[in-house]
This record gives sequence, C-alpha cells and structure tokens, in this order.
Amino acid sequence: MKKWIKMLGISFGVLLLILLVLPFVFKGKIIQALKTGINQSVEAKVDFSDQIDLSLISSFPNLKLGIHDLCIVGKDSFSQDTLVQMPTCEVVIDILSVIKGENYTIRKVYLEQPNLHLLVLASGKANWDISKPDSSAEQTSSSNFKLSLKQLSIKNAHLVYDDKSLGFNMQLHDFNHSLSGDFTQDNFDLLTHTEVQKLSMSYAGMPILYNIKTAIDAELGMDMKAFKFAFKDNVIQLNDLELGGEGFIDLNDNDIDMDIVFNTKQTGFKSLMSIVPGVYQKDFKAATAKGQFALNGYMKGKMTDTQMPDFGLSLKVNDGYFKYASMPSAIDKVAIDLKVDSKGMQPDLTTIDLNQFYAVFAKQTVSAQLLVRQPVSNPSIKGHIKANVDLKAVQAFVPLEAGTQLSGLLNADVVFDGRVLPLQAGKYDQFKAVGTIQMSGLNYTSAAFKQGLALDMSTVVSPQQFNLQQLKGHIGMTDIQCTGHLDNVFAYAFNDEGLKGQFNLQSNYMNVNEFLSPNETSQKAPEPTDSIALNAFEVPANIDFDFAAQINEMIYDHYTLKQVKGQIMVKDQQLYLKDLQLQTLGGQMALNGVYDSKMPKYPFSQMDFKLNGLDIIQT
Repeated sequence: MKKWIKMLGISFGVLLLILLVLPFVFKGKIIQALKTGINQSVEAKVDFSDQIDLSLISSFPNLKLGIHDLCIVGKDSFSQDTLVQMPTCEVVIDILSVIKGENYTIRKVYLEQPNLHLLVLASGKANWDISKPDSSAEQTSSSNFKLSLKQLSIKNAHLVYDDKSLGFNMQLHDFNHSLSGDFTQDNFDLLTHTEVQKLSMSYAGMPILYNIKTAIDAELGMDMKAFKFAFKDNVIQLNDLELGGEGFIDLNDNDIDMDIVFNTKQTGFKSLMSIVPGVYQKDFKAATAKGQFALNGYMKGKMTDTQMPDFGLSLKVNDGYFKYASMPSAIDKVAIDLKVDSKGMQPDLTTIDLNQFYAVFAKQTVSAQLLVRQPVSNPSIKGHIKANVDLKAVQAFVPLEAGTQLSGLLNADVVFDGRVLPLQAGKYDQFKAVGTIQMSGLNYTSAAFKQGLALDMSTVVSPQQFNLQQLKGHIGMTDIQCTGHLDNVFAYAFNDEGLKGQFNLQSNYMNVNEFLSPNETSQKAPEPTDSIALNAFEVPANIDFDFAAQINEMIYDHYTLKQVKGQIMVKDQQLYLKDLQLQTLGGQMALNGVYDSKMPKYPFSQMDFKLNGLDIIQT
C-alpha cells in the first residue's frame, strides 16, 4: 500500500510539474503564431503585450491563454481610428491542437473592459471590414485557427457604433454579454444574455433613446450549414418597457433574408413613459399612471448592397396619464397615433404619419402632426406644431436635480405644407410655411451650470427662412445681442440639403473662462493620455454660415482682449477667419486664415498674423 501511495504521489507530482511547465514550452510558439496569423489575415495593425498568461491547471485539459493590452488600429482611411482596445482577453484553447501544431481550436473567450469603436464612413466603408480575402493557397494555409467556440463572455464593455452613411449613432456603456452553444454542431440552440446600463441611440442628430437600462434574453436556433438563425424565445427590456420578438435571419451567399416581428408584452402607459429621457428616475416605481398603448413592428425581405427589407412600426396611445408621487402636477390626456411604413424595394414609397400627438402637463398643452411622403425623390411634408408652455410648470411635473431652477414662457405656432424641390429651386410661393417661435424670460441655473442664463428670443418662420429677430440676454457674466436668419431649414431637416445662415453678434463683455473646464484655462501642459493620434476636426459639408461679431471686451484665460471684431465663415468644409482684429498685450493684432478639412486625413490650414505695437514686458 505504501508503494502504491508513493507511486501515486510521484505520478501526481510529475503531472503537476508538466501542467506548470508545458504552457511555457509553447508560450513563444503561441505568441508568434497569434501575432503572425492575425496580422497576415487582416488589413489592420494588431498588437498586444508579450506578457501573456498561460495555464493548464484552471482549464485542464485545455490551455488558458491570457492576452493583455490588445489594440487593433485600422489602415488607410482608418489609420487614426482604434477599432478595439482592451486590457484583458482570455482564450481557452484545445491543448491537443496546440501540441499537434495544426488548427488551434478555441473553446471559450472572455473579454474584460473592451472599448469597441465601430465606424462607417459616408461612403459606406466600415472600419471593422479588415479581413483579407483568401487569394492564394499560401494565405489559406497561414490561418491556424478553427472556431469551435462554446462560450463567450464580455464584461464592462463600452461600444460605439457610428454610421455616418445613415446618420445613425448608438452608444452602449457598461455592456455585459454572455452566450453559450456548441459551435461544433451543425444545428444547436444558442443562449444569449445581455445587460447594458446605459443605451443611447440617435438618428440625424435627433435622440431616439437616451441612457436606457437594457436587458436582452434571446434563444436562437442555429443552422450553421444553411447559415439561418431563428428567434425562438426573446425578451428585450428597455427600462420598464418589455418587448418580444420572433422570426428568422438567413445569411445566404447572395443576400440577407429576414422575417422579424416584434411587439410589446405590456400595454400600460407607465412602461412606455419609462423610456422618455429624464423620466426614469429613482422614484419612478412610486409614480401612478393610467391609459393604454400598443407598439408593434416588423422587418421583412432581403438586404443587399442596393436593397433594404420592408419595415413597419405602429404606436398608439390612448388617454395616457402619469404623475410622480412627490410632484404636484401630472402629464395628462396623452394621445399618440404614429405609423411608419417603408418598402425596401422602393424606399421612395416610405411614409411617416404622425397623425396625432397631444399632451397636457401642468395645464400646459402641446400638439403636433407630421406627414412625410416620397422622402427620396421629392419629399412631401405637411404638419404643424403648437405649444404654449410655462417652463416653470415643468418643475411641477418632473423632479429636477438639486439646485436646478427653470422658468420662462415658450410659445410656438408653426404650420407647413409642400414639397422640398420647389424650395431648392427658390420657388417659395409653392411651399406654405408660417408661424412664430418665441421664448420670453427664459432663466436656467443648475449645479453644473451655476453661472446660469437669462434670454429672450423671437423667431418668425417663412418658406424662405427662420428669421431670428431677437436673441438678447446674459449667459453668466456675458451679455449677448444676436440677430440673423437661417435659410433652407425645411430642406435641411427633411432632405439633408445645405443649411445657410447669417448672424450678427454684439457683446459689451464676454468671459470665455466661464465656459471652459479648469484644464483648458490652466497654463500647465496636459499629460498625454494615449499614443493613438486623434482625428482632425471636420467642418460640416452642408453648412454655409457667415458670422460677424463685435465684442468690446473678452476675457480668455488671463488675457484681456478688447475691440474684438471680424467675420467667421463656414463653407464647403472650410472655416475662414476674415479681418479678425483685436487689441491685446498693449498693441494691435489682426488675423486672416483658412482651415480646410476636405481631406480629413490631411487637413490644410494657413494663418496670417499682423502684430503692431505689442508691449514687450506684457508679451
């Protein structure tokens, strides 16, 4: 018995020693294979720390590989964009595949705190499209990786998806995701769970969702041979709003075919209110609500380079009522009737019909209608917005942050009806637009904006322009008076045409320091935060502004600038400074220059300075 125990002890010791030593035997081989294989197969710069972790004990009989400081940076158009950056990535690999030196089989992937920036340019080119085509047998043989994944976990990720071709932006903060399934099988069920603390979405600069707490549980039927995936049991929770969906996605060789429907699992108005920005707060659970709503939609058809699937959405709200327990006023009589119908084969047949929007909060009313047809070839737009709101009443409906004060009267009454093409041709008589937008006695302060503002504004709407007749008041210590006009507003809003404007600003005293962070006014050079180059500032292509300013005294950092006057012009992705003159350091300074961002990768700038009579001691 003693001999057997001794032999078992020796055997266990040898096995333990093998488990400890074996990873280091293959460490160099794995690092080199990873870096070489990845960089040979992608159009990007991929790098990670050589201080990798290897272990057989915690994952026996597989090998656990820990990669640190992984960074993926694009090339060409994306040479200054970091696609992926993460401090830790753990991969569990089949040890037998490593010993054989053949295809490395990946069993499990764990990503911790990854930062993912997915970018699509206006041309449609995506920064994640980095895989090289297998154009030769040599390229094919260089790839030693075979995906046999059974589990994926992502913890505390930050993901940004920015699609400039569609004007769509999505951000996910504190994103956690896990999936499990046997990818070695042709047919299996894939179970996924996703949690996001803050989900935000915007389209054309307009927010759709803002800081929504999200949870998604989905079960997918995976047909790996046909590359067809069926949604079996899916629940999406957006704050208190719960959605369900079913259908399939077929990723065949020619296109992406889909048939997906979704709808709400609850019909109480309170759950819909939970996704309204600023409403979902700590005392939301104690709020009372009445009324019903229905939300459903679908996506059906094929997606190709030139075609989108059909899309539909319907939202109806009847007699909605919502009130916080701690607030004296409620939002009441809410009625919404919205339908969106889009034909993928013919996008010009898309219709957006907001037949009704009406709400009363704290005895203040807001109503609107909007109908959009033929949005591609010649948008037809018809609608109105009418609002009479005492902003002080907002404080009686929504709990604001401590220290926040808001007051003022907002009156808007705008009616519009017509097509966009006549506006582009200057045929303003063929487009109806009339109304006013007025703000009286606007006062706002908060803990983050302690300097506060006090403004009055009056704008007259016509087919040709939004005429800013008056913008007058104070922002902190700064006084402003501004007049001007915006041209082509409707064509810009509904057809992404160029927006033109001309403004005149006058100020007796402007303190820029009030609007700068402490770091921006500090004389100490900031510490470098990373080695990745930043993108150059891009001047918008569809903006044509002429801005004239006259400021008697301006404070910037510890400099006092007097008699500041000149022009700033924005046109054709260029920013011009024209005849900008000022008095400082005991003398005169004049600036003329241009910044050209037509080639974002290589922006061009030129600035001419004229200095006269500067005091040497002050300078």
